[in-house]
Amino acid sequence: MARVLEIEGETVDQALYKGLEAMKLSIDEVEMQVLDYGKKGFMGLGSKLARVRLTEREEAIVPDFILNKDKSKEQKKEKREKKADKKEYEPIEKLSSEQYFGADAQFVENEVTEFLTGLISQVGVEGSVKAVEKDNGLLVN
Repeated sequence: MARVLEIEGETVDQALYKGLEAMKLSIDEVEMQVLDYGKKGFMGLGSKLARVRLTEREEAIVPDFILNKDKSKEQKKEKREKKADKKEYEPIEKLSSEQYFGADAQFVENEVTEFLTGLISQVGVEGSVKAVEKDNGLLVN
C-alpha cells in the first residue's frame, strides 16, 4: 500500500520539500495534491499555512530525456561508425601549383614566401619561410 503524508509549510514549495524530506523520496516518486495554498495575512495576522498531500507512486516517473539517453548514445555511435566506413577517395590527378593556381610556379612560391614572412614579422616571431614546388603541390617550410 502506498504511503500518504499530509504536511504544512509557509508555502506550497516549502511543504512539498518538507514532505519529500520526511518520506525520503524524490519529486518523481510522489503524486502531489495541494489541499490549501495558504495565506500570508497582514503583519502575520490571519496567515494560514499551505497544506499538501503526498502519495508515494508505485513506479517513479522517468523523464523522456533520461529514457532516450541510451538510445541517442547508440545513434551517435552508429553515425560515427558510418562515417568511419566511408571510403576516402584519392584525387583523379595530382595538380602542380602551376595547374592549380593558373600561374607560374615560381610566382606562386614567391607570393607564398612573401606573405608568410610578413605574417611572421607582424606576430613578432623570428624565423624564415621557404616554399618549394614538389610533385604534388607546394611545400612550405
